[in-house]
Amino acid sequence: MKKKEKIWFELIMSNYPRGGCIVPLEFGNIDLPVPEIELFNTGLFIDSWDERAYFRSEERKTDGPATDCITGGTRLDAPAFSPRAREALEREGVGQNDVQWLPVHIYQSTGEEIEGFEIMNVLSIIEGIIDYRSSTLMNPNKPEFDPITGKFNSGNIMLSGLRGDLIKEHDIVRAKEKPTRLFVSDRFEKVWRSLKGGPDNPRGSRGAKLFKLKVT
Repeated sequence: MKKKEKIWFELIMSNYPRGGCIVPLEFGNIDLPVPEIELFNTGLFIDSWDERAYFRSEERKTDGPATDCITGGTRLDAPAFSPRAREALEREGVGQNDVQWLPVHIYQSTGEEIEGFEIMNVLSIIEGIIDYRSSTLMNPNKPEFDPITGKFNSGNIMLSGLRGDLIKEHDIVRAKEKPTRLFVSDRFEKVWRSLKGGPDNPRGSRGAKLFKLKVT
């Protein structure tokens, strides 16, 4: 009997005021192994993480609710997950070889700390997983590779199609050609959907949305 293929989703982290986003991540005087902007899209295992790292809101309008996923804004692709979300993923063995969890302090503008969050550092960054032909494109007439630079036209993709043969052993991945995008399997989606988010989102957890992708 043919093995059932996984269904995959793109995880889109919500922005304030819809929930989730607080402020850029601040490192203070921490010595980073790579330039800050590349820290979470290289697949680098960080063995010298300094637990002084924090998100901090500078004003009340950027204070966010304690959602299950809080982002570091647009400067860094650093989603931080709540204790219950992380524990649920670990309990089901979702992405256990795909990610590294890094503790982070999260402060509101009042100085109040939202405790227990950890950044999901995705280690599985795989080349060639985006299927350009099955992706939803902003301009369908643009070729897969730029004729002048020869670079992959990742900026033309609205919603990615994925190659199932390259991701079948994973649950959480990024694409090397577009590492700012975060893709998760149906196993992740099942856990995420099980985390009820209260009356404003009774069908799932808060702070991020999942968009179903085509898998070839």
